[in-house]
Amino acid sequence: MLEIPPGVRVIWRRPRPDIPAATNGTDKVWVDPALSQTEIRCSLAHELVHLERGHVGHQPPAIEKEVRYEASRRLISITQLRAAAAWAQSRADLRDELHVTDMVLLDRLSCITDDELLILQHATSHHAT
Repeated sequence: MLEIPPGVRVIWRRPRPDIPAATNGTDKVWVDPALSQTEIRCSLAHELVHLERGHVGHQPPAIEKEVRYEASRRLISITQLRAAAAWAQSRADLRDELHVTDMVLLDRLSCITDDELLILQHATSHHAT
């Protein structure tokens, strides 16, 4: 569950034509209200990580990758991923069940730890039979 920190204001307006969400790094997050609920959830999680880290403006690719991975871990716990992976037949099934975008799902799978991978392999072993 996403929680907006005290003192942080969400402004329901697209920040710029080229981006759906942004933060000032201190107390404001802008989110395009035209996004789907899933896109809002994912964008908000992403911007909250930037805000926690005090990021202002465009970040270098390495920082952006770290933020994407952290947001994906917050949105998809290994328990949730394991439960969905036990029955999902496709990436779309996983994405829809977890209420995330394809990018967030792929980010979560990209930053999975070895221990988490073992948990998932156990959960999905029945698909191989």
